[in-house]
Formats: sequence, C-alpha cells, structure tokens
Amino acid sequence: MIPQDTISPSYPIEGSGREEISGLGQNVENETPIRLNPLRMPENSWVEDFKSTPIIWSDLGKYWQNPPDFRQDPYYYGGVYFPQKASSMFLEYVIKKTINLTSDLRVLELNAGNGENSTLIAGLLSPGSLLVSNDSNNYKVNSITSNLGKLGLLNTWVTQNNPGDFQNLAGFFDVLLINGNELLLKEVAEHQGSESNTSGAFQKELLDAWDALQEQGVLIYTGNTGSAEQHLNVLEWMKEEFGIRNLPLEIPETFKDWKNFVLNEFKSEKQIVSGFCLNKTEENESFFVAVFRKTTAQRPFELRRTKPQINKNRRTERGMLGKWIKNIEEYTWFEKKGNIYLINPEHENILRIFQQNFQLIKAGLNAGKFAGGDLVPEHELAYSEVLGDQIQKVGLNTEEALKYIRREDFQIDRTVTGWVLISYRNCPLGWAKILSNRINNYYPKEQRMVKDA
Repeated sequence: MIPQDTISPSYPIEGSGREEISGLGQNVENETPIRLNPLRMPENSWVEDFKSTPIIWSDLGKYWQNPPDFRQDPYYYGGVYFPQKASSMFLEYVIKKTINLTSDLRVLELNAGNGENSTLIAGLLSPGSLLVSNDSNNYKVNSITSNLGKLGLLNTWVTQNNPGDFQNLAGFFDVLLINGNELLLKEVAEHQGSESNTSGAFQKELLDAWDALQEQGVLIYTGNTGSAEQHLNVLEWMKEEFGIRNLPLEIPETFKDWKNFVLNEFKSEKQIVSGFCLNKTEENESFFVAVFRKTTAQRPFELRRTKPQINKNRRTERGMLGKWIKNIEEYTWFEKKGNIYLINPEHENILRIFQQNFQLIKAGLNAGKFAGGDLVPEHELAYSEVLGDQIQKVGLNTEEALKYIRREDFQIDRTVTGWVLISYRNCPLGWAKILSNRINNYYPKEQRMVKDA
C-alpha cells in the first residue's frame, strides 16, 4: 500500500484544455512559455518576428516575449505551438537522454491526462513507432484526441481504459509513462469515497499494467504537483512491488540554476530510489521526474501475423482516398463509426488486438467519411503531411482567418470551387467547401474560437 502520509489532495492537476490557457499567460517579465510543433512551422516572416528566449532543456521550448492572447491567435488554432509550463518541457531532455529514439518503439502513456505530454512525446518518436495515450476520464480523452489531432500523425492512438486492462498486452511496450499526480489523487478519491479497500484494487490494476512493459523496458515517472518527498515515497513502494532500478541521468551544470529555476536530485528516505525536481523559485511551479529500467522477468509479447481482412470495396476506397492523400498505396485504413482512419501497415495486426481488447477512441489519422463517391475530409487531415499536393489551398488574412475559426461569414477567393484547405500564412486551419451560392465552413464547432474569450 502507498503510505498515506504521501497523499496531498490539495494540489490541482495541470492541464492543457481551453480553460487553463489563461493560467499560462504572461509573467512579470512578459514572457510566456510555449513549445513549438516540429511538424508545422509557418512562413519565415513569423519566425523572424517571433521574439523569444530558448528554454535551455528543450529544443522546441521558447519563452515568448510579449505574446498575443493565444485564444485570438490563428497560429494557436493551427497547432503551430502548444502553451506549456517550462518545467514540464524538461521531459523532452529526459526522453532524449534515456531512450533510443532512432528505433521504432511502442510507448504507453498509462494516464495521459489532458494530452500535454502526448504531443511532446509524439513529436520525438520515429514514424514507425507507436504511441498509445490512455486515460479513463472521458473529458481528458477528448482533450488528448484533439491535441494529437493537430499533429496529423498516423502513429498515435488514444484509448479510454483502466490501467489494469493493459495486462492483456504483457511484454508489449518498450516505454511506460506514469503520471504521479494521477496516482496520488486517485488514491485520495478512493480512500475518501469508499469504506472498502478500493485503493488496494487500484494498486492491483497498476501491478497488472506493469506486465505490459517488457523486460529491460523503460519507466518514466513524472509529476508536477506535490513535493519530491511525496513522489519518492510512491516510487519506493513501486520499487518494492515492481522491481526497478534507477537509470542515470547526466544534468548539465547550466540546467541547475537557470533564470529563476533550480534543479536538484533527491533520494528517498531509504536511499533506494532517486529523482529530479525542477522548481521555479517564488512561484508554484515544479516538475518531478524519475527514470527506471524494469528488472523483473517478463515474457516477450508474441505478435501473430494474420491474413488481411477481405474488403470488396478496397479498390474503390483507394481511388477516393488517392484524390486526397499522396502515395496512398503506402498506407492501410479501416472504418470506425463511419470514419476512415489511416494507419501504418506494420500496425495492422496490432490494431486488431486493440479493437478486441480496448476501448479504442482513435487509431492513426482520422481522414474523414465516404459520401457520394468522395471523401468528406475530417479536420485533422488538414494538419497531416500525407495530404496530397493537388489539394486546393486558399490563404486568409488575419481578420478573415479569425472569422473562419469563429465559424462566422468570411471573405474568400471565389475563383476556385469545391473543397479547399483554409490556411493562414501557410499554416493550415481547416476545410471549407465553396459552392456557387455559398461557402460551407467545416471548422469543428467544438473547437471554434469564442469571440469574447
């Protein structure tokens, strides 16, 4: 059992949903931390005008000087950057130093929260890798799906399952990420909400999920609330239950006292585990991380090859998709609730396992729906690099781009008709269909900009 003196229910969980954006606003130095999307950089003029200070432990992290209101910035809606606290971006450095990113990896975020780290991790992995971002909370799963959709990748999947469900994939994953905030707060909720030993049941689920990490696999434990001591107490429990050993992490001296951050290594009371805590002095911002190797024996997962499913409409579907996607023969696809998802062919057998054993919310790239002999494109297809060069594109100025994101009437070049990709300074925003007498705005209602935000 996790020692109860480690539990601190008063700390909030950090997120990346719309309601938290203002909390990442300008500090006293008029600098705001953001992380650039490596898959989407706008025209050079924006980069040149972009006044920022690099965040020392993140290649993509910046302190943006005098930024605009994110909720009124087309680049934010286009996924050019993600607001994120600077301390949390330390995860990028940790991953690069402890994981071989040149290999095709299977990575599981056991409790991904709002998907803040999901986009960071996805941007680091090879195209042949697979990231599974999981959470049992419906609201958070929707946020994860939306955030990952802005990357337009084929190798990111989202599931909504309890941790114990992953025991069906014993020895499958190379890397396992656990959010310590979630672990602590779930412990609190279960102890306060029931007289039965539900906390023991939750810990059993974690033990079951532990089997999903292969022998010699890497565990990354993070937390951005609570104290280092609290997290180390939890890690002591995990070491005794799971069988793990710390992986060394070399920290440059320049990291240890940069700007108003302090980075220190801490050891647990029993001196059996250690982790790093990055604190921003005089502000309530911290990030704890510890990395381990799994030492317990684990039988490798055996992926059985199966025959491709017969689809009499495959040739017709390929023709419709080929009008939108370049090199369509390099991908495979499947239908889920009317939507067509593109995945890497090497993940097809894995897909069937997930369809049978998990609540699969999203797998790969949601390309759209077939209707009337054509594809009605989904929003995230607009962000993808697989989009064909033949797609018509229409650029908007700032005023018209904001109207488009609000789903208001906007002015557009009417010399083209049919489906068009709406962009702002070469940054894709979404889809519109130009008809003879009107323009249909396909920007998602649930993601639209609120005018008085």
